[in-house]
Amino acid sequence: DEATGWAEDADKWAAGIPAGYSEDDEFDYEEFIRREFGGKTRMVLGLPVWLWVVLGVLLAVGLVILLARV
Repeated sequence: DEATGWAEDADKWAAGIPAGYSEDDEFDYEEFIRREFGGKTRMVLGLPVWLWVVLGVLLAVGLVILLARV
């Protein structure tokens, strides 16, 4: 009610404020992830490409260290 801060026309001024509820019962989680984080991560053999790059760099550093000892 108006005494507690809720008015009959509250939905008119608060229309732009997301309340967490929607009329749409179908929430598409994949679409949400694409929209928020910019799409899917490229995968190679089940692992992200960035992880393959890190593993390659670690392997190269390990080989350099191993060959320096010989």
